[in-house]
Amino acid sequence: MRILSTLLITTAALALGGGASAQTRDGFFVGVGAGWGSAKVESEDLDSTGRQGSWTANLRVGTTFGDRLLVGAELNGWFDSEAGESVSLFNTTLALYYYPADSGLFLKGGVGLSRADFDLGDETVSGLGWGVMAGLGYDIPIGNSTAVTPVATFWYGKPGDLTIEDIDILHGFKHNVFELGVGITFY
Repeated sequence: MRILSTLLITTAALALGGGASAQTRDGFFVGVGAGWGSAKVESEDLDSTGRQGSWTANLRVGTTFGDRLLVGAELNGWFDSEAGESVSLFNTTLALYYYPADSGLFLKGGVGLSRADFDLGDETVSGLGWGVMAGLGYDIPIGNSTAVTPVATFWYGKPGDLTIEDIDILHGFKHNVFELGVGITFY
């Protein structure tokens, strides 16, 4: 949590520092980031659990359609590990990024696939299904074609039945993650 706080303070300092040139969004873009996410998992075979916090990572790539609309793909991941067992939740979406004004504020949303993996040491329980993503962010220019990008993202996935070697283990599995993060975007 201390690292996330440091990242957010640094982002705020860059935003308040001024002096950066106007942002140019043109052509291909790529962004990478990390943060902290609160995840909730549910299944017909599990008792209802509360939310669990852990690290997140994201990657987005695509192209611009004018200065206000970007189209691309976004990969979001949430990762937790305890006592030799790990949980990984993923969403990969075809995403739209819309900038409603000339500022760096943008809205994002997408639909695609979700995946859940539970690594139990010798075996992995996994499933693949559909997913959706929505959120907002703000590009803070640090050059003509580079920005520090804080984001808030909510993503939902429904991988369905999780299996080991085609044997159903968990039925009706679904997850949702609320993520706060910061990254860098290159245009």
